[in-house]
Amino acid sequence: MLVLVLGMMGAGVWLDNEKEQKGSHLLAGLDLSDGEYILVIQDGTETEVSTETHPAQSESRLATLIDDRDVIAKYRGAVDIKSSIVEFLPGEGRGDYYVLLFRNGRQVAGRSVPSATQIQVPSGLRQAGRLVRERRLQAGCDVFLPALERLQSRNVLFRDVSSPKPGDCDYPYYFSLTLPTVVVPEGETFDVDAYARERFEQIVANVHGYVLRFVKPVIAVSSPGRISLVDDRYHDLSYNGEPLVLTGFTLYDIRVTVEGDAGVYSALRDLNLHRYMAPPHRPERLEQAKTQALSRLGLDTMHEEIIVSFQDKHATGYEYRPDGVLGRQYPRVYVGDYWEAVVPSAQ
Repeated sequence: MLVLVLGMMGAGVWLDNEKEQKGSHLLAGLDLSDGEYILVIQDGTETEVSTETHPAQSESRLATLIDDRDVIAKYRGAVDIKSSIVEFLPGEGRGDYYVLLFRNGRQVAGRSVPSATQIQVPSGLRQAGRLVRERRLQAGCDVFLPALERLQSRNVLFRDVSSPKPGDCDYPYYFSLTLPTVVVPEGETFDVDAYARERFEQIVANVHGYVLRFVKPVIAVSSPGRISLVDDRYHDLSYNGEPLVLTGFTLYDIRVTVEGDAGVYSALRDLNLHRYMAPPHRPERLEQAKTQALSRLGLDTMHEEIIVSFQDKHATGYEYRPDGVLGRQYPRVYVGDYWEAVVPSAQ
């Protein structure tokens, strides 16, 4: 029988033996005198034998599992993963093949690689193992938790589980909310944190009967001299070879992730955010500056393809938005990766 263990995913190495991290063989020299050890090998030698599917689960490949500590100890010096230039090539990916060692439910050694030819495992070690099938449980909270409970009562070995945190199931959906861009003329004081807090309190007060919460907002502040006019491809407009830059203003972009129940998104959309959350500093002076800059090019401000853009101190670009913007709504999804024993088909 496989024992139920929880392990952490990743390119782990033996944590208690610094010397062996640099050795030529993955498991050589490990002390296996205490604890329960499980070794899982995926090097592409086994193929899937079943097309069985389960709700909220995706079918994957077969691997070999060895839970005999004496056998693992006997062959540990012959288990190796060679380095390959493939690991460092863009787009090749990592982790399709692996050798992973678990001790008392925690991954303590092993790594994942993109090529099966990098893995060297003696046949005697492989023959001592049994086939397990890779599985992934992926679903929203209402499906994920009951399915996870059922799995924990079965004969499975978990590699990694991203379970909901306490209270997360009350917020099954999430989306981004960008407040109208705040325009502050040069020389005026502005407390952006207090402004954001007031806006979010206003949102809650106007959305009745729904469950929602905000993830800490991200606030971008325009760097001096980086407010510019761009075309619909975000190429700078220029005059006499110089970019058209709008000066005398600071722009604030306030974005937050909203988590909530099924009705929050529609409720916020119906609030007409741009009306009741208009910036305290009217954008007329910014519009005037835009008009003056465009007049040098013989253009008017009605060109929809002309955009006011700005950058924060990290050179990340933003677009001036006079209205609130709701991003696309997504369901919160949780994932559990595990192996389960392959049951031979009845003949």
